[in-house]
Amino acid sequence: YVGYLISMSKYSFKDVKVGLDCANGASWAIAKAVFDAVKAGDEVAKEIFDFTGEMLGKKLADFVAFSAPEAIILFGGLTKSGHWIMDPIEKALNDNVMPQWKNKVKLLVSTLKDSDAAILGASSLAWDIEAQAPMRS
Repeated sequence: YVGYLISMSKYSFKDVKVGLDCANGASWAIAKAVFDAVKAGDEVAKEIFDFTGEMLGKKLADFVAFSAPEAIILFGGLTKSGHWIMDPIEKALNDNVMPQWKNKVKLLVSTLKDSDAAILGASSLAWDIEAQAPMRS
């Protein structure tokens, strides 16, 4: 995603000048500018979302191959882009997953606050590790 943005950073999206300043924490501003541009109908911004969704969808298809999940729950800033990102992810997932999983894995967006989702995921892993540990005497 960021790599693609770097190559696109010379473009201006609907009068929003896009520059890359990750060292100063401005990468979120670039993502916001691209999101605002796609909502305004900018084709380059749409291409960025399509490319990003395709890459994520392909990697999720790889994940499905070895984990056989019923659902994949995504969270974070990118998911706030709604259908602009979720549609290309879902298409690439279903285009690249093994036939027995095509259109069967649910792709969901978490309703938890981002900070809650991260800490709950980490605590869940800790509980799993503890549950698998041998009994101590």
